Amino acid sequence: MKPPIPTDYPEIANYYREILIEHVIEPWFPRSIDFEFGGFLCDFDVDWQPSGSQHKVLEFQARQTLVAAELSMAFPSNPHLKAATERGFEALSGPLWDRAYGGWFIETDRAGQPLDQIYKHAHGMTYAVEACSAVYAASGSESARLLALEGFDWLQANAHDPVHGGYFGALARDGTAQMADSARAGTRDRVGTPLGLKDMDVNKDAVEFLCFAAAVHPEVGAIQRARDSQLDIVRRLISADHDALSFYFRPDWTPVPGYWRPSEAIHGAAMLLEGRRSGTGGSIGAIAEVLHKCFAAGWSKRAGGLRFEAHTGRTKWRELRRDAPWWAQFELLRVAEYLHRLLPGDPAVLPILAAARGAAFSLIDYESKGIYTTPLRALRPGARLFKNRRFRAATTKGSVWKDASHDGRVLLRLASLPRWPIVSGPPRINLEPGGSVAV
Repeated sequence: MKPPIPTDYPEIANYYREILIEHVIEPWFPRSIDFEFGGFLCDFDVDWQPSGSQHKVLEFQARQTLVAAELSMAFPSNPHLKAATERGFEALSGPLWDRAYGGWFIETDRAGQPLDQIYKHAHGMTYAVEACSAVYAASGSESARLLALEGFDWLQANAHDPVHGGYFGALARDGTAQMADSARAGTRDRVGTPLGLKDMDVNKDAVEFLCFAAAVHPEVGAIQRARDSQLDIVRRLISADHDALSFYFRPDWTPVPGYWRPSEAIHGAAMLLEGRRSGTGGSIGAIAEVLHKCFAAGWSKRAGGLRFEAHTGRTKWRELRRDAPWWAQFELLRVAEYLHRLLPGDPAVLPILAAARGAAFSLIDYESKGIYTTPLRALRPGARLFKNRRFRAATTKGSVWKDASHDGRVLLRLASLPRWPIVSGPPRINLEPGGSVAV
């Protein structure tokens, strides 16, 4: 049964803590740990029954390791979180790591056999560096520290653009950036980006991993410099004029007009808020403008949530799909809650905060536990009535692209407010009864 929702701190922080425990920690851990082959199982239906091939995709394995490591610091007496952190790192340092060329493979089968030995992609690697850094922060593992730094060096040497800054996504196995040519015109990479272009997804995720790694490895000057450069790039991209918002960019950061993702822009805003203390994340007021812009142009009344993507025209914005993915609602909630704390007198934030809370809480399955993939109200009535393929996809609890990281990490941070300052890096808060601020 859905409990009553408080509205003010510290009551709302306690509410987030209970949601975190009941709908993230308890259903995912230890259920998702693959005790036979290492790493994590990913495919779960609405009732948390295993389903699918259980392939080990880098993004899932890295993000699940990352959230397990952060949660293990917040709940140090939970043995399942410690075990999950250890098994996740075993996968990242074992079968997913390419010992011949460096970097991480895109995907393996459940037993650890690489399924693509031709290409790599920077998107999953940013999370892998962040995950190894989190394992080091949680356990002090020297192996995790060294692998995080080796992964960072590999990305900088191969995916980073030394001329214009930022990161390309598609890479050959040896790290060579994959650019468009006559033979591959129109070819798209692993995450759908045309070869030769940069995208907001990879580059705002680069902000996240760099800010996190900079906090965990403050002695590494190269990470600090890369963080400051990437923060400045993403700040300029998502603070652009309303009609200039884009998702794809040419190598020199010229926008490719006509398409953008409110979901990615709001996630980028969250990263800027946590990274602003480095001096290049942008002002709080400017980030608040990003929130207002994304909500005004990206909110779907039909779905009751923030849209995944939209088309930009000269005079109007057009919704491309009904998608209002779970992760976008939790990232919107993170930004709205942060700004509510930082700008308590800003009346423009309050209605967005109320909408964000409603969207995130509507995704909670209070019967079977866990978080739905998309709001059920986004489905057509027939899908809800007959529980067809679309219904099953919307109620999926886990897949190669749906892990516990977005909802788990957002809830962890919001449960830690107001004791945890809004900064990058793992929240060092013990959320167990009587827990201390620093763990």
